[in-house]
Amino acid sequence: MKKLMFSAVALVTLSFAGMANNEKIESVEVLRNDPCIAFSFQVLDDLEALHGCEYSDVEAGQIILAAYDLCDN
Repeated sequence: MKKLMFSAVALVTLSFAGMANNEKIESVEVLRNDPCIAFSFQVLDDLEALHGCEYSDVEAGQIILAAYDLCDN
């Protein structure tokens, strides 16, 4: 159930990535309070910095969900 909830929240959050506004930023900050979610977003940030690119919403979602699955929390 936790994974389904995260998937739904991540999908909604990432689907509005092109519309940067304060509401999206606040929702991402709320999500980062969960250690596994924080880990997932950090993995995405690190990969984007490493490769010097920004992933599409679909690619970012896949990376975040894969990283979330690796979290041991």
